[in-house]
Amino acid sequence: MGSASSKAASKAAPRTFAAGAQKAQQTARPSVSKPAATTQPTPPSGATADTTKSSAILNDARDPDFASMLNQVGHVGQARFAPKEKPYNAATSIMSKRGEISAAFKQEAEEKEFGGKQGQSWLDALAVKKVLELKKDGWSNDRIEKHLQLRPGVVARLGEFIRA
Repeated sequence: MGSASSKAASKAAPRTFAAGAQKAQQTARPSVSKPAATTQPTPPSGATADTTKSSAILNDARDPDFASMLNQVGHVGQARFAPKEKPYNAATSIMSKRGEISAAFKQEAEEKEFGGKQGQSWLDALAVKKVLELKKDGWSNDRIEKHLQLRPGVVARLGEFIRA
């Protein structure tokens, strides 16, 4: 297929480039591809910082793509952290809050034993289950509170999104 002149051109001597074109090809950078997974290199034991610039650092300094990426990132300032008086510990906070709730629940139970007429405001899992079952059966909030001896508003506070 094709004309005879194109076949003859392909059999001719290989094409030669000008000296400037060869130099441009040699200095052209290959396309940079992103690695599939980024991993942090581990420094060798006893690694120390070097104050001299290696050829890799100098090449990075001359790279216009690298410079444009650095310009996009912008200046990175040192984070300033104010020393906290007491470090926040989530586990300690949860345990102390759990203790406070448990103490309030016990106090309320003791008041109920001694004839307190206010009703309960703290519910255990069984009481919550009973409230949900009665609500499902179509009971009103007031009727549930009277039946289970709860303080007024507890069922409403338990969940406005509970529907029959």
